[in-house]
Parts: sequence; structure tokens; C-alpha cells
Amino acid sequence: MHYVAQRIGLRIPPGLLVALAIIAGVIGAAFWIGPFRPLPPEVQLLAAGERGFAEQVSLANAGTDAAPRFGLVLALRNTGRRAAHPTRLHLSVPGTFRLRSTRYELPREVLPGNPLVRYTLPVEVASLDPDGAPLPLAALDTVWIEPQLDDYYCATMSDSIPEFAPAPRIDPVRLGDLRAFYSVGDARFDSRATGVLRVRLDPAALARPALPRPPAFPTEIREPMVPAPALAALRSAGSRTALCGDPQQPLELFTTAWETPTGGRMLVVYLNGAPRKQLYDLDRDSIIELELWDTDADGRFEARRAARYPIPGFLLPERLPEVAVAIDSLADDPAWQLRFHDVEAGPFRFLPDSVRPPRLSLRPPVDSLAPPATPPGVAPAPAPGGAAVPDTAWLRRFHDTAAGPYRFAPDPPPRLAPPPAPPARPRRQEPLGTPVPYPGANDER
Repeated sequence: MHYVAQRIGLRIPPGLLVALAIIAGVIGAAFWIGPFRPLPPEVQLLAAGERGFAEQVSLANAGTDAAPRFGLVLALRNTGRRAAHPTRLHLSVPGTFRLRSTRYELPREVLPGNPLVRYTLPVEVASLDPDGAPLPLAALDTVWIEPQLDDYYCATMSDSIPEFAPAPRIDPVRLGDLRAFYSVGDARFDSRATGVLRVRLDPAALARPALPRPPAFPTEIREPMVPAPALAALRSAGSRTALCGDPQQPLELFTTAWETPTGGRMLVVYLNGAPRKQLYDLDRDSIIELELWDTDADGRFEARRAARYPIPGFLLPERLPEVAVAIDSLADDPAWQLRFHDVEAGPFRFLPDSVRPPRLSLRPPVDSLAPPATPPGVAPAPAPGGAAVPDTAWLRRFHDTAAGPYRFAPDPPPRLAPPPAPPARPRRQEPLGTPVPYPGANDER
């Protein structure tokens, strides 16, 4: 390096030249990987609470006691020094909760051995300015948090037959402290922002009583297959795919439901694509009375036993939550109904009683349409018996629909005269076809 400096005409001692090279390398590294490098944007995921958007919110139950759910409105905020361009949002929650959107099904990913379920949420935010206001995710509208509080727990025995037992009781206070891990990717930076969104759920909506263990009954095994109840004219009642059991290693069960003409039900439970169990509720009391299962997955059910436990909810066909139609409270008010249908009272009948004028009839007698006898601006005297005399001037104005809507104004604008009709153009009488001269007497024929 010293010889290079001498060849280009620089008289720099070797020690100083090495020091300058070291300083240049340090400055370059500072701009490349050190403190002088431009900082990437920092995106935070917030939720709407009582005091606006925050990283920690408390939510009340917006569902029912049997099926609680909590509404979550999400927003993004950029606390960095540069504009952010988010492209995707991943939200991971414990397997005891499920996220739903009011517009569509959210894709989710379950990994064996991982107690968290990752959901992919759409992001339609073009950019986030630094230190700007939180921007709600308009593509989601509302994300519903639904606890998976199953009364029964499923597991498999040595022959891979699903068995159902009462679910262990979970402390509702501990369950209500939900921590959602999020990851937000950026379109222009090879990095992602991560964090934790803490949501506190109402513990009263998560409390569930412990169920007693169902009684045990003897098992009957018969080859090639055990007798099944005689069922005729079965009708399909739907199907469902659900996860149950240990959140870290859940079982995916596919269940088809069938109904009898008398209301009984038969459920066929599939595991790994094969039917392994049949459950019977013949008297429609939502209690399983009989179980049949296939021990070797050959399509024939060789074992059966009596049972006595409620049908697990994750086996029944799933019903989408019904959206309640908002009904106007006035529609159920008899007094308002009478006022609404009393068309003879005129449009003033909808005003409050304190400012509503006396009741006027829209169908007055013919002789009452004469000019008023009282001076303008003076209220008519009440008739004998307390009945109000119709204001004929107002009635004539009300019925004069040709005057337009401005007739009710205190100082209506002058009516515009209709534009004059264009003069009629004389119609030219033309013969049909092309005229031909009449041949003369001297014309050659």
C-alpha cells in the first residue's frame, strides 16, 4: 500500500497510511452493519380496547354462556424512523383458542409438538408512516376469539380407536390471560417485526364445571362383526372435521352424522381416513347409548358396548353463528303502530306531543275548503266539544302537489314557469314513391 501511494505521488508515512485505512474501514462498517446504518421500520400490532388501541386490552364476552367469543379489532402502528410496507401478518395463539373472521375463514397451520396454532391474516395496508396513528386492518373487520372449551377430551388407545373422556378442568383466570405472538413482514426490507399482543378475557365466560366420568360397561367382541341396530331410511345430517385432544398433538377426527325418521342419530367417526367408531343416539336425547368400533380397520365393526355420556360437541356438524337482525324497538310499540297507520293525522303525527299542532284531518268536508274566516296568523277557535277546526289553508297547500316540495317553506321561492314548447314544425306532405309524368297523347308508345 505504501508503494501504491508513492507511485501516485503521495508522500505519506507508512504508519499514517495504515491508520487512515483502518479509519476508513471502521466508517464503512458503521454504515454497513453499525450504528450509522439506516434503521428499519418497527411495526407494532395493537388491539382496540376501552382506551383506544393498545398492546394490552381487556375484552368482554360478546357471545353466549355456552359459546363465548370475544371481538378483536386489530391495527398496525409504525414506531420506527422509516416508512413500513407490511405484506403479511402471522398470529400464533394457543390451541385452546380459535380465530375466525366475519368475512372468511382464516388459514391456520398446526405443527406436531407445537402448542401454538399459527393463523395467516391478510394485510391491505399500502404503507405506514413513521410515528403515525394506528391504522386498522380494514380487510379483517373483526377477528373473533373463540375458546375451544370442549367438555370431553379425545385420545387413542393401542388399536388407534378414539376414546372420549371428561376434559381436565383449566383455571379460567389463567386461561383468560391470552398472549398472541405476531410477526409482520415488510415488502422492502428483508426483516420482520415480532412482538406479543396480550389480551385479557373475561374469566367468568371461561369457567366450566368438571364433568363426572361416564360409567364403564362390558365389551362384546364377535367375528366377523357384531350386530348393529336396525336403522332404515337414514338421512344425511352433515359432517365435520375437528381437532381434539392434546393441543400439542391433536387428533383430527372426521365425523358424518345420520338421522332416522324418528329423530335418532348415528355418528360415524373417521381417523386417518378410515371409519373406526359408530355412536348411536336412538332417542334423540343427545346421550350416546351404544358404541361400535373397528379394531383392525378392515371396514367391519367387531366390538360393541353400551355407553352413557353426552355427545361431544366437536363430533356434531358445525353450525355457523346466526347473525341477529336488529329490530327497531318502535316496531313493537302499540302506540307507535297506531300513530304510524293513522294517515289522516298528517305528517305532523311523528313530532313530539309538546310541539305537535292540533290534529288535522286530511279528508275534510267539501264546504270546509272555503277561505278561512279568521285573519292570517290567528289560530282558529276551537269548535264546540273541544275538536279542532281544520286549517283549510294548510290543507289546500298540503294537497297542492303540483306546487312542489317548496310549498311547505315559510318563504317559498317563486315557481319557475315551464319552458315554452317549441313551435310545431309544419309537416311536409310528400307522395309515396317517385312521381312519374303522365304520358301525353303524342308520346310514342
